[in-house]
Amino acid sequence: IVDHTYDDKYDESCNVCGFIREIKEEPPKPVVKSVPMFRMYDPNGGEHFYTGSTEERDFLISAGWQYEGVGFNFPVTGRPVYRLYDEKTGEHLYTMSNPEMNSLLKAGWNYEGVAFNSAGDDEVPQYRLHNPNATRGAYHFTGSTEERDILIAAGWEYQGIGFYSCVR
Repeated sequence: IVDHTYDDKYDESCNVCGFIREIKEEPPKPVVKSVPMFRMYDPNGGEHFYTGSTEERDFLISAGWQYEGVGFNFPVTGRPVYRLYDEKTGEHLYTMSNPEMNSLLKAGWNYEGVAFNSAGDDEVPQYRLHNPNATRGAYHFTGSTEERDILIAAGWEYQGIGFYSCVR
C-alpha cells in the first residue's frame, strides 16, 4: 500500500508515485479587488486619458499616444465614474456627478459609459484639475499631491477630488 502525498488539497498528482486523484471540489477563485487603469498621453493634443482596456491602450499607442504606465487602480465594485467625450474639442472627462453628467450631455458631450468604479473616501484621492487656457487636455486627474501642486502653480484650477482609487 502506497501513502499518497499531495502539495495541497487541490493538487491532483501524488508526489510519491504520480497517482492522479479525483478532486471533488473546485479550488477557490482568486479575489480580484482592483484593476489597473492605464494612463495615456496624446503629445499632439495634450490630453491625458485613462482606460482600463488593454485593447484601447494598445490602439492608442499605435496611434501615437504615449503610455505612461498605470495611473491608478480602481475597485471592481464601487460608485460608478462616468466617461464623457466632447467631439468638438476631443476632450474626455470623468465624473461621478449625475448633475454634471446631465449638464454636459445637454451641452453636446457624448456619454461613453461607466469608465471604472470609485473606491471609498478612505482610499487614495484622485485630484481633478482644469486648465482654463486649453480646449483639449483641459482636465487632468492625479493622485500625486506634487503633480497637483505643480499644475496649480502653473495656472491650473483645482476642482477638488474627482474620485478615489485603491491602494496598489
